[in-house]
Amino acid sequence: MSFFPIFSWLKTYSRTDFNGDLFAGVMTAILLVPQGIAFALLAGLPPQFGLYASILPPLFYAVLGTSRTLSVGPVSIAAIMIASVLQLPEVGALGNPLQSAVILSAESGAILLIMAIFRMGGLVNFISHPVLTGFTSGAALLIIGSQLPQTLGLKSPTCGFDTVCYQTYLQGTNTTTLLMTGVALALLLFFGKPLLSLLKILRLSPSLITAIGKCGALVTVAFTTFAVVIGI
Repeated sequence: MSFFPIFSWLKTYSRTDFNGDLFAGVMTAILLVPQGIAFALLAGLPPQFGLYASILPPLFYAVLGTSRTLSVGPVSIAAIMIASVLQLPEVGALGNPLQSAVILSAESGAILLIMAIFRMGGLVNFISHPVLTGFTSGAALLIIGSQLPQTLGLKSPTCGFDTVCYQTYLQGTNTTTLLMTGVALALLLFFGKPLLSLLKILRLSPSLITAIGKCGALVTVAFTTFAVVIGI
């Protein structure tokens, strides 16, 4: 029973708890749809695999999880690590990156399961905060750098330190893609403080304000998808 914490709190589960969990579930779904797609592309995988990875972990964690605040699902760090492994010549020689990604995920899960059995989670306490901060900041810069070519409608450059090559490379910029990128960024920024301030002026309920504010990424994905479909 200790491996299934759900049975310990399900006895005292109330309607109020259900309402809160339902709201949290809706918010999680709104966030995980665009995030899952983005992290799959970051890992070099088809976008639907990010959605698959966003559905199963929360379902399993509802039964096996011990934290009421921990969010589970695909993350940027894992996506970067998967992409780096799939780009290795030895892995590429296997011929199927999807199978390699699934095998890598299974191996990682097995290692985490072994660490959980031996209660090795305390090892993270020995990692200093500056190291964690530097790691996450470096990952953020790496993600930004890897997505810059996509914002210009270009493939990843292979120019190295050749400045002349970069000048020729930038001449192939797709203005339509760049315009869509600008609109998408504007939407994301608008769904931040500007929209929240406007909704507060309208005196909407805090829960509704939170729900609308979290829809920015999903609305952006829907807008860009619609723009591509109609052929803008």
